[in-house]
Amino acid sequence: MGQIRSHDIKKAARSLVATYHDKLNLDFEHNKAVVNDMKFGLTKSMRNHLAGYTTRVMRRKQRVLQ
Repeated sequence: MGQIRSHDIKKAARSLVATYHDKLNLDFEHNKAVVNDMKFGLTKSMRNHLAGYTTRVMRRKQRVLQ
């Protein structure tokens, strides 16, 4: 079973996708680097959760557009 992400992570990821959708793509490692470059002052685990959910949201957007 997977872990459930908190409301704060989901809200922040949706906000990132809405604001920086041109910088993000479907690759977790790329999104992790983008989130890290934004200097939010996140811990390593929070950065990874945010990048992971951002990747998931981007994949959902791509499926909807097809």
